[in-house]
Amino acid sequence: MKTICALMLLFGGSVAHAETFAPALEQSARPSVAADTRPSDSLIVAGQADTFSTGHGGGGGSLDWVRASVNGTTLTAGVSSFSIGDSHWSFGRVGGAIRPDERTIVQGQASLGSGRTAGALFAYRLFNAGLSYAASSAVYVKAEDQFVDIGATHGHLLKAGALFLPSTRLSADISYAHSLSGNLNSEFAAARVDWQTEPARLLGGLAWGRSAPDLLNIDVGSGNRDHAFREFFVGMAIPVSGVELMAVADFVNLDTGRKRTLTLSLKIPLGGT
Repeated sequence: MKTICALMLLFGGSVAHAETFAPALEQSARPSVAADTRPSDSLIVAGQADTFSTGHGGGGGSLDWVRASVNGTTLTAGVSSFSIGDSHWSFGRVGGAIRPDERTIVQGQASLGSGRTAGALFAYRLFNAGLSYAASSAVYVKAEDQFVDIGATHGHLLKAGALFLPSTRLSADISYAHSLSGNLNSEFAAARVDWQTEPARLLGGLAWGRSAPDLLNIDVGSGNRDHAFREFFVGMAIPVSGVELMAVADFVNLDTGRKRTLTLSLKIPLGGT
């Protein structure tokens, strides 16, 4: 499950499965392992390919370092670069989560970079702050504020949701997001399910509503109008020679066409330090 959630950190192009704080929340929620108190380090190398029904496409890649400690602290740092249609952008990010007590997880992340669309430069800035609270041993309630400042698009996106952990093999996440101030004009609901089998790990989900194009990785930095959308994704992770290979297929239907994305990643464990 940790690998699945860690990959979701890397890509911001799918509002249903790209939960910014998924790695921090999932790993912080896991119980401690008394036999090994060392932090766990991993590198995640990922790439994606995008196609649109209008004929253009693109892709990109990411490199992220994730450190998870048994005390609930998670640290992340990475870089990404994308080129989709007329938009090209790159950014670096740092983030993490702390667990001040048994029930509370505090999370944050900052992504800073720049790009170019149709020959014009734009700044890329995303700031996230979130709080998760364990209402019970199997349910976390979550709240998040994401500040978006990408080109001419700006504003706050407020999210509320719940993460259900009925067993060590199964988790379910539901959320609702609504923009506040600025010109994001976004409102959507999302749900996803993660199921760990042996040896594969499976996930799937959907989202629907309206979103600024920057949150969907289309027309990034252009300041174009928001889109009605419906999204569905499925994925699987399997161990291969000591690393974990993951593939996610994402399908987004927009009011202007269809977007298809295939994401592949490798999680490479670095061991404790």
